Amino acid sequence: MNKPVRPPLDEPQEMRFAYEEFVQLGESRAFGEGVRVELRRGRLVEMPSEGSIHLYVRSRLIRLFSALSIHLPPGVAWITDPTVRFSADDVSIPDFTFGAEPKRDTPYAPTDLQMVIEVGVTTARYDRTTKRADYAAAGIPAYWLIEPADQPGAGLVRVHLNPVGGDFGDVSIARAGDELALPFAPSLKIAVADFL
Repeated sequence: MNKPVRPPLDEPQEMRFAYEEFVQLGESRAFGEGVRVELRRGRLVEMPSEGSIHLYVRSRLIRLFSALSIHLPPGVAWITDPTVRFSADDVSIPDFTFGAEPKRDTPYAPTDLQMVIEVGVTTARYDRTTKRADYAAAGIPAYWLIEPADQPGAGLVRVHLNPVGGDFGDVSIARAGDELALPFAPSLKIAVADFL
């Protein structure tokens, strides 16, 4: 049987994907093992691999959040690397979220989330601009961007609260020596020095 021949392209063609296609690509391992890919406005975006500083901070946070988990309000869980579906062609995979208990085979919607946390080592600029705007526009109440430095204890945490008009109304910076309260459970506090 003859297949129709596709004419050659005159110029590069952008390929766009919907959520369902993105999931199929991931399930087929088309991205490769250990490759983190997000779907941003229909385009595939490969995220840099996690380096040693990123993994150090993540492991410290996992320990802290594990210890805090028994004190979280009912119905709130912390999740690492969740799939958050913003729209039919926009999917993000933040480092951590706090929000509703996970659902089997269903991505999170922004309305399920109380807080998103990104650890930005190689992705700090992207996290400060693109992700900040996306999280604010989606109405996620709180966003922490952790920006570690080469030396333990250096670096900072950008705390974004109260999304209004596509940005966060309150932005502050915390450093080692400061304590941060979880916005949805203010009595639960963690020392920045414990993970930075």
